[in-house]
Amino acid sequence: MKIRSVYEQNKINIPISDLDCGFGITHSLRIRKFINTFCYPRIYGLLVPKFVYEQALGLRKLNKSFYFVWRCLQKIFYFWPRPFSAIEWAQGGKGKSRDPADFMDIDEEVIQTMALVGTIIHSKDYSILDLGCNCGRHLALLWQIGYRNLFGVDAMKEGISEFSRIYPDVYAGSEIYHDTFEHFLSRSARRSFDVIFSWSATIELVHPSFNIVKEICRVARYQVILVLNEGAQGYTRFWIYEFNKNGFDLSYALRPLGVDEGVRNQTTSLCCFRRRNLSYA
Repeated sequence: MKIRSVYEQNKINIPISDLDCGFGITHSLRIRKFINTFCYPRIYGLLVPKFVYEQALGLRKLNKSFYFVWRCLQKIFYFWPRPFSAIEWAQGGKGKSRDPADFMDIDEEVIQTMALVGTIIHSKDYSILDLGCNCGRHLALLWQIGYRNLFGVDAMKEGISEFSRIYPDVYAGSEIYHDTFEHFLSRSARRSFDVIFSWSATIELVHPSFNIVKEICRVARYQVILVLNEGAQGYTRFWIYEFNKNGFDLSYALRPLGVDEGVRNQTTSLCCFRRRNLSYA
């Protein structure tokens, strides 16, 4: 992997607008970022009870009347939480719209990116949480380079089953949870993981009524490492602003993220944030 766009904050002066909007981002996308960052009341925790998570994950029978009313409220109020969006992922499986097979491939970009992530994490002893671990390919690559204190969470039960089948040793040596991000992070203790990692659209698909950046920063002790698809996915936001607001500074960025000179993804970035004013163990 030829690293052509590595920036260390405070060493090279990169405008925040460049790092937070990406290359070739349109004005309409900047407007979307503004709305998703500033125009949603963070009311998720006030309105979503535990049984809704259980219904979304398939742990409890879906109450169709309740579901219908909730969907109506979503259409009336743009800011209304969307916990039932997890159903599509929870029900994922072979041949479905959310197929675990889509998250199994380990190509050169994945290998090289995870090798770089391994160099960014400060200690092999750190506890690492993969938000959206699915079939476990990223945790498996971290395991290969010596990380053992690994955790993962995903809403897709079938994906987790595939994880246990494809990487039995990694699965047995890790702690994997079947849960939504919202529920898992909300019930996690403060600074309970040294590093939180997430690949691509996972956190970008979380509705802004849930303050996912605030919760990630509450739960992460030292670092947050994200592969972000800044150009088009889900509820894109001004990520650097959000993390700065919650006590994490951008310490490392690779943009655009690519494998070689012939491959460039103009909107995908690797960003590492670290907690402000905290010494590493």
